Amino acid sequence: MDYRIPGLDGAATARELRGRGYDRPILAVTASVTSEEREECLGSGMNDFLTKPLELALLDVALRAQLRDR
Repeated sequence: MDYRIPGLDGAATARELRGRGYDRPILAVTASVTSEEREECLGSGMNDFLTKPLELALLDVALRAQLRDR
């Protein structure tokens, strides 16, 4: 999920999904790289944090980690 979408807050959306019982992985994808934004994403219920430009190798690692943890 994009962290900053015009008109949509990714962290708020993740919190809403978690509040409705959504238990599948949510990965943040963002151009933001501050530790505060990373903590906000993870604190909202997202499982991992990836930065743009998205590197496919890092996406692969993140997805495999989520599958392994299930």
